[in-house]
Formats: sequence, C-alpha cells, structure tokens
Amino acid sequence: HGAEQALAPVRPWFERRPLLLASEKEAVAAGYSTLYFVVAEGVARVRGGLPIRVGSTVVDHFQIEVRLADDHPASHPIAREVGGRIAPLSEHHLNDDGQICLFLPEEAYVHWGAVATVHSFLEGPVNSYFVGYLHYRAFGIWPFGERRHGLDGSLDFYQERSGITTPDGVVSLIELLARGRIKGHWPCPCGSNLPIRSCHPGALNLRETVSTSIAEATLGRVREALRKAADSVTSAI
Repeated sequence: HGAEQALAPVRPWFERRPLLLASEKEAVAAGYSTLYFVVAEGVARVRGGLPIRVGSTVVDHFQIEVRLADDHPASHPIAREVGGRIAPLSEHHLNDDGQICLFLPEEAYVHWGAVATVHSFLEGPVNSYFVGYLHYRAFGIWPFGERRHGLDGSLDFYQERSGITTPDGVVSLIELLARGRIKGHWPCPCGSNLPIRSCHPGALNLRETVSTSIAEATLGRVREALRKAADSVTSAI
C-alpha cells in the first residue's frame, strides 16, 4: 500500500463505443460497397476503392485509406490517396506520405461538425477533393477555389480573419491563441499598442473556432519553418 497504482491504458474509442463503430460501419457499407473497415492495433481505418461522383454519376475511382482519429468523433479523420495516381506536389494539395490536404486545421469545424460521420466525410470533403483534382488535371484550375498549400494557407487564414497583415503580427496572434487566452483590452498583436477590440477586433472572433491545440500546432510549424530558413542561410554562408 502507499505505492501509486499505474493508470490503466485508455481503451480505443471503438472498444468504449462499440455502437458508434457499428453505426459507422453500417453507413459506409450502405453507401460504398468497395470500401471496408479495418480495425487493428488500436486504430480504425477505412480502405478500398472510392467511387468519385458528380451528382449521381460515377466519374472515376481512387484507392484511399481513411484513418479515424484516436478520439473519434471529436477530431476529423485523415485521408490518403494510396493508389499512387496523384503525385505528392503542393499544387495537388498532397503530402509526401499521400495525406490529402482537404482543408486547413483552422477550418476543420466547417467540414467536421458535431454530427459528422465517416460517411459524410467521404461524401463531402473527400469526394470534393477528387472531383477538384480531376478538374485541375483537365483544365489547370481547381473548380471550388483553393488555399495555398500547408503553412502558407494557415497564415493566410489568420491574416484574412484578423485583418493583421504583417508576418510578425500574425505570428504574435497565433502565440496568443496558443496560450488559450486573448482579451479585447490587451495590446493588439499587430504592434500598434492599441487595444485589440479597437484595432483588429477580428482577432477576438478566432477564439470561438481556433482551439489551443490547433494554434499550438500551427505555431510549431511556424517555428520549424523559421529554423529551416535559418539553417539554409547558415549553410549558404
């Protein structure tokens, strides 16, 4: 007695919520006969051939893998193109590991809401990505518009929503959001020394949609980009 007991490992979401897993499986099977669930090593995935639809017409098929988040359904799944048909280029919004950049982390709440399901994820942002890619391949433009790939797109998001235009000001804003607190009477991150509420009040609205964890992740990517830039300059000297 007196010794601390080791905490029991948290069981995967699908073991704690078997009815949710069954519901997700049933919905995917009903909508996509060529997709199947794989549950192994504490992770749930959907794999197979995804029919790409424009309206009710199937225009192509792509091999995909969708990895459900460890805290599903709190966080959105991650989709990958695994058939090797799309080159991992920034203009394709595809990472080197095949992960598809469906939307910015900061805008995930738009595409993965409180009632989102794997089936709606496949029908919505995943299908839209492949429709957009096919259009891009044929005509050289993305039909639904696009953000810049990766970190650049995230920085554009903060700039647009806050109205802060300087790089230092945008990074200062992300730092505030990463701390989890931002108040209207604080000095504006743009550097004006005016209160945020009277200088760039749009920054305050970001508290409602950008979580601390998302801001922290973006801040980490900013610091990594700055480190690589510094290393590149040092190497060139």
